[in-house]
Amino acid sequence: MPGTSTLSRPEPRATYATVLRARGVLPFTLAGFVGRMPISMFGLGTLLLVRDERHSYALAGALSAVAAIGLAVGGPFSSRLIDRYGQRPVLLISVALHLVGVVVTLLLAPARVPAVVLAVPVALAGVTFPQIGSSVRARWAAHLTARGRPAELQVALAWESLVDEVVFVLGPLVVVAVATTADPRWGLVAALALCVVGTLALVAQTGTEPAVAASADRQRGSALRSPGLRVVAVVALALGTVFGGLDVATVAVTQAAGHPGAAGPLLALVALGSGVAALAIGGRGGSPARRLAWALVLLAVVSAVLPVLPSITALAIAAPVLGLAVSPSIISSYALAEAHVPATQRTEGFSWLVSGLDLGVAAGSWTAGLAVAALGPHAGYLACVGGVVLALAARGAGRRALRLPGPSAEGCTQHPGTGGGPPDTARSG
Repeated sequence: MPGTSTLSRPEPRATYATVLRARGVLPFTLAGFVGRMPISMFGLGTLLLVRDERHSYALAGALSAVAAIGLAVGGPFSSRLIDRYGQRPVLLISVALHLVGVVVTLLLAPARVPAVVLAVPVALAGVTFPQIGSSVRARWAAHLTARGRPAELQVALAWESLVDEVVFVLGPLVVVAVATTADPRWGLVAALALCVVGTLALVAQTGTEPAVAASADRQRGSALRSPGLRVVAVVALALGTVFGGLDVATVAVTQAAGHPGAAGPLLALVALGSGVAALAIGGRGGSPARRLAWALVLLAVVSAVLPVLPSITALAIAAPVLGLAVSPSIISSYALAEAHVPATQRTEGFSWLVSGLDLGVAAGSWTAGLAVAALGPHAGYLACVGGVVLALAARGAGRRALRLPGPSAEGCTQHPGTGGGPPDTARSG
């Protein structure tokens, strides 16, 4: 029924296998995998390129942050356009402009132009990055709901988070390997090629593209009217700070130890641990808000020890443990976002989480870069500690806003602001 949340306890036999057997879903999730691969390559590739050309971690971190800020700013805007005009036209325009930004960045990086000039194409590439992840998740929601299988959506969202983890295993490995054995520029070229191929493959699948709502059925205003979505977006921002700080600090620590090639495998171990957690919780019920709280506690414990770990070996042990908290945090955040926004604003709602993550990555990259330059390599991990503190504070302060109206926090309920009550009904228990 219109305005009904699809967030509910999955049916007992709902698994990754059952949702992937739904007709038409495998092609678009594969296209989404290819198109999302550059998410884990663009910022790190920019950082490695600038470090190699300008020999400055502070500048490299700053321009990596510019890319992430561009992603954060452009995401909700282009996603709102997708909800209004459809995925195909908006994604095609986005990928064309993104291509221009990356190519100009590659041309200007070795030209010794001022940093502010180099920041312009980096920002353009970030702002116009195609919203593949949000578009794929919106396809899942529309596809399963239209076929009378909305209870399987939480499993589908968990699957997409698992795909994200695979992306973050492979992406850093590719970029670091290319940067250390060949030329950092080829890392960005590979990212661009994957982005173009994945985007074109996704938009070619018109049969699973969500229908554009008639103007009379569209929700007015931003999806951020939902208090629950605002809380989850802040949590996503804090998580992004952890990830951005982790990237910069790990590159700095391995470089200082004389093993620059170890950065990719260490970051891949984090993603590997996260993927294991995604496999473990996929298809399980329970409250996403409660799962988010426990995941943040584990993330806080591991992050607190990162600045004092004495060796790369110790980091290799801690990395997968840290990863065990990542996918539960992300899966729970997307499930809560889906539950707190109306169907006609799904893409925008999901994109606010992506933007929060990207903005957090920018803050984490910049903060960690400054900390490395001023205090040494391990100090970069202090950005991770700060991010977890912010996430815990946001989750605690917004606990009431994350509750869904109805008999339980995980039951099938109405979306805030889509009938049955005003937008603030999400605050009631």
